[in-house]
Amino acid sequence: MEKIIFEDGSELVSKEYTDLFYSDLGLRPSCSTCKYSTYRRVSDFTVGDYWGVENYSPEFFDNAGVSLVFLNTERAKEIIPYLSEQCDTVESDVQKCQQPNMIAPSPIPGYRESFWRDLKSKGFEHSLKRFTAYGKLRFRVRRKVHKITGRWY
Repeated sequence: MEKIIFEDGSELVSKEYTDLFYSDLGLRPSCSTCKYSTYRRVSDFTVGDYWGVENYSPEFFDNAGVSLVFLNTERAKEIIPYLSEQCDTVESDVQKCQQPNMIAPSPIPGYRESFWRDLKSKGFEHSLKRFTAYGKLRFRVRRKVHKITGRWY
């Protein structure tokens, strides 16, 4: 469940908002061509979420999230012992902690434009209900129709 607080102070508590986030409908079009979706980096460190940590280091799993830090340079390898004194760490290898966006850019859903058109013309709640009902047969059927016809009904 997520809680959204609008500028006017009104609130919306919605599971659909979480579905919207994970649907990638809110991504910018440039996300599909991101040049940083690679392990090759010029920074000393890359910091992100460690998705799947429970599979390799269950003692680190925490519902609040676990950070993942890639050491990209020799300088980072020299600094990490000092940082490790300030927080709990565990060493892992790239194979265990592969993150999707470190391998390839995020694909943009084909019905993203329809979502944004509806959002502008029919509002937030309507668009959430129409485009985020992933577990519902209605949404699955509409998504298949979209793939076949190219139109979103």
